[in-house]
Amino acid sequence: MRNDLPRMRTIVERVEYGDTTVSLTMEFDDTPPSSPLAPISPFPPFSPFPPFSPFPPLPPFTPGQFVMVWLPGVDEKPFSVSRRQPGRLEVTIKRLGPVSAQIADMKVGQQVGLRGPYGRGFTLEENCCIVAGGVGLAAVAPLIEMFPQAPVLYGEDTRGNLMMTDRFPNMRIFTRDGSAGELGFPTDALPAVLSDPRIRMVYSCGPEVMLAKVARLCREAGVASQISLERYMKCAMGVCGQCTMDGLRVCADGPVFDGAQLLQATDFAFRRLDKSGSWVHLDGERQ
Repeated sequence: MRNDLPRMRTIVERVEYGDTTVSLTMEFDDTPPSSPLAPISPFPPFSPFPPFSPFPPLPPFTPGQFVMVWLPGVDEKPFSVSRRQPGRLEVTIKRLGPVSAQIADMKVGQQVGLRGPYGRGFTLEENCCIVAGGVGLAAVAPLIEMFPQAPVLYGEDTRGNLMMTDRFPNMRIFTRDGSAGELGFPTDALPAVLSDPRIRMVYSCGPEVMLAKVARLCREAGVASQISLERYMKCAMGVCGQCTMDGLRVCADGPVFDGAQLLQATDFAFRRLDKSGSWVHLDGERQ
């Protein structure tokens, strides 16, 4: 049985992007740490039952999955894994509320609790295009590293919000105010990319109205799409129902979904549950 208690991990690297976003890298080794408080297995060496460990190895990571980051005495929030290296795990956080702001303000040497990774990640296809909006770039960053030849369309509101431009210098950048890259949205350039017969898959994460447009453009072009969604989550294991969308649990059935499947969902790009369990409408018109 999987042990889903948070494990305290030390922040070993911090990278800031403008005033709103930061990437935190934590130590996250794949071997059980030693602990003088760890219980001794009640099973003798000849027992057919496996010994119990309170610190199981980190499960294999699939791009698109997320972890829960716990700040003791404050709260716990889900964040996409933006990089996974031997012994290290990175999450990228945008200051959107008091909890995310407190986590983003943490310094090297401080500790946070981590559990996961959770959810269904991306199914990998090398002949792809990657479309990202805002902090959604974090969820697809591992894909960009895996498929460096893939075209990447990345949109932000303004130059000051851009992130990971040094890490991924070949991204095609769009800004709503035209202060960097091209004026407009990543979806403006997507139809031309989809006309390339070599493109068999589009991966996308970002604002939900943008994701709906990506899914529609892909459907019209006859190209498959995989969409990573964000919803308010509490348990991350499909139990509480806080992240439900048309009967689908985003934390367990997603967060990555088939784009054509999402276009059949009445809640997609239209409404979501907030932390109180009330329905709130998403910004922008459903296109």
